[in-house]
Amino acid sequence: MSVPRPDIAPSHSFSLTPARAGENETPRSNLLFDAALTGVTVPGVVLEAQYRCGELHLLLTTENIPYEEALHVLLLDARFNLLDQVELSHPYASGALTDLQQHGDGRLQFSLFGGDRWELAVLPAPRRLTMDEAPTGVRGRLRRLLAPRWLAIKRLQIATGAQT
Repeated sequence: MSVPRPDIAPSHSFSLTPARAGENETPRSNLLFDAALTGVTVPGVVLEAQYRCGELHLLLTTENIPYEEALHVLLLDARFNLLDQVELSHPYASGALTDLQQHGDGRLQFSLFGGDRWELAVLPAPRRLTMDEAPTGVRGRLRRLLAPRWLAIKRLQIATGAQT
């Protein structure tokens, strides 16, 4: 018997404030919950979207670097501990998060990098991913395949329209 994925529902509890980052480091922000500092620093400076998945929090942030954008997907527990993280980035690739659509069964779909279509799934429990759940463009791809993960991501379509 399979365990159902948690429903995804929009949230409005989080916000970001700038945090110090070194010159060669990923831009970072302090995470606030209901306007109070959580003591957690996250990658990215723009909070693109936020959701609740049962007792978990799903955050999507970007770095606001137009010609080399990265999307960070963070899954936090109720105490704001990081459970899993995905980074989508390509060197020298501009990207914009567009056409974000939520599905009640623990999935989000969105476009990035000029029209690539992606699907993100919050799994009901951590597990090892399949090859297509950690595609090229996901930072730490091999590490993601070897250790149990809460977040699986698939590339559904490449910008040229070819299916992968």
